[in-house]
Amino acid sequence: MKTKITEIVQGIKKKHVNDPTVSTDKDLISELMLSDVSGAITALNELDLDTLEWISSRFEAISYQLQNKEWVEGLKRLLIKFPDSQTLKEDIHDAVEAYYGDEGLKNSVLPKTD
Repeated sequence: MKTKITEIVQGIKKKHVNDPTVSTDKDLISELMLSDVSGAITALNELDLDTLEWISSRFEAISYQLQNKEWVEGLKRLLIKFPDSQTLKEDIHDAVEAYYGDEGLKNSVLPKTD
């Protein structure tokens, strides 16, 4: 899965910023991750920061669809691995909120990254 995600992101990087197929490419990555949660978590942990930042905008929707604690915990571990990424911090916060909801988020422990 890591190889497939990396290939798709490399293709996205070559496209114009307003190319409408970028959204289709990101949808494909989302479908891959939704089809195999544990494989997705493993793949995300192996990806570099740049690749993660290209796809992290989809984490919230995936989290909402999955409602899977293993997925959310895997995302939280990315914050520990890449504590200086504001993009990841924001996107993962949104993904955790999509799992826990507003009230549950208050009780969820996000790793300290400051």
